Amino acid sequence: MKKATKKDLPKVADILSRAYSNNPTVDSLFAKKPSQAKRNSLFSLLMLEQIALDRVYLTDNDMGVAVFHNTQKAKSAPFISAYIKLTILLGLTGLKNGTATLKRQKNIAGKRLKAQHYYFWMLAVDPENKDMDTVFEMRDYIFELSRKNNIAVLAETPFDRTKRIYMRYGFTEYDKIVFRDDYTIYLLEWKNGL
Repeated sequence: MKKATKKDLPKVADILSRAYSNNPTVDSLFAKKPSQAKRNSLFSLLMLEQIALDRVYLTDNDMGVAVFHNTQKAKSAPFISAYIKLTILLGLTGLKNGTATLKRQKNIAGKRLKAQHYYFWMLAVDPENKDMDTVFEMRDYIFELSRKNNIAVLAETPFDRTKRIYMRYGFTEYDKIVFRDDYTIYLLEWKNGL
């Protein structure tokens, strides 16, 4: 795995936008089903800040993206962050959907464990890639980093199927948030071997 740079931004945004193309959580950010171009714009803006903060990684074959960081070493870029949020709210999602998302994210952040951890925000594999080695490379990289530094890994998902996959790799559910009858966020922790 290698850290993504600004020149990797188009590739990173493209992989994320195609991997999340039928994702109801991403779609809920928009008033109507977004075009691929709008979805790509969203991920380009989100990843611009994350790349600047050294939080985005590409697999060696450039087919997988992992976005994560150590919460104790988390840097911030307040001006970039404010610009990106405003651009997303005013130009892509609209105020109603955007503010609802920000409120939901604040609720989720309040439920995360307070101890130092690696926060695993996004994981995506190019949909055209059928090589499981890409997934294993991302998994092995973050797990090895976790073991080496004796720090747990946190992840979240609204999908029961994805939760079961995480649990197969040793994650446990430590909490969940029910926003509506049809929308639950599962909060997961991996501390295997710690």
